[in-house]
Amino acid sequence: MVTKANDLSTYLTFKTSKHSLYRNGFTEQEIYPTESLQIKNLYYDYIKGNVPLSNNQRAELEAQQERSMKMIAKLLLDL
Repeated sequence: MVTKANDLSTYLTFKTSKHSLYRNGFTEQEIYPTESLQIKNLYYDYIKGNVPLSNNQRAELEAQQERSMKMIAKLLLDL
């Protein structure tokens, strides 16, 4: 399912309207994936079935981690 979702050609050939979803008894929450399919963690994004992090997401998390480590080091040195 993840591979099919990442295939850009499916977005060009397939479109579902809200009206057709409601007519078939579905809601948008039942059709579209939730954020829980992607673990925003550098160490656990490889788990099977989850969407892997993009390069930009990985870089942002690494920068965030570096800022946190610098802050912790500064706190420890100020003690």
